[in-house]
Amino acid sequence: MKDLLRKGLDAYEDHRERRDEAFADLVLGNVEAMQNRRTLKIYIGVLSLLTVLFWAAVLVRPFDVYTAFQKVAHVNDKIVFVVLAAVFGIGMWLTYSLFRFRIPDLETTSETAEIMSSYGDQQSAYRKVRIWVLSVAAGVINLVALAIVELLLIGK
Repeated sequence: MKDLLRKGLDAYEDHRERRDEAFADLVLGNVEAMQNRRTLKIYIGVLSLLTVLFWAAVLVRPFDVYTAFQKVAHVNDKIVFVVLAAVFGIGMWLTYSLFRFRIPDLETTSETAEIMSSYGDQQSAYRKVRIWVLSVAAGVINLVALAIVELLLIGK
């Protein structure tokens, strides 16, 4: 019985690791694709359009959006969480894309072995972390602002 449980647990851990690696590859692929300025402009355009569409839906038809969320929430909460995660993710990636457009060499690393290269690498790492934190904060702010405007417009 122990062997059967161990095999099942090992299979689950292997599956989980493969899924996490696939997600990391997807994110890294998107980050690497942003090195091309043309691709970056396309990212910014598409993400901006999606953000504008979300905001337009809330501003133009707030009662319909609220009713749709209520109906979907009664059927399946996961769909609501996916939509909320999409709004957050779009805001986060849009902010990160704008930072990448402003700072093209954000993700490049130096491969020199100079005396002060480790200091430069550390400063670059701090800058990356700050930009990712700001991008996540922008995604959260976009989601919260959208929810607040929705609730204010419907009067709740």
